[in-house]
Amino acid sequence: MAMHFLEKYEIMVLRLSSKFELLRLCKATGAAARSTFGTPSPDEIGFAKQLTVRVRALGLCFLC
Repeated sequence: MAMHFLEKYEIMVLRLSSKFELLRLCKATGAAARSTFGTPSPDEIGFAKQLTVRVRALGLCFLC
């Protein structure tokens, strides 16, 4: 059910396995890492016009 609304409102969701991947993604999109639930402020929301995923020998590398 949740995936339906995420697709309807064009919201991208990622599952990251480490906090370092999260910090890299936040830096690339201009977002802020959050550890609490609730509505993020406009300053905490990031943006990516296009997301490209390239697979390398050491794992996934996200490039925005």
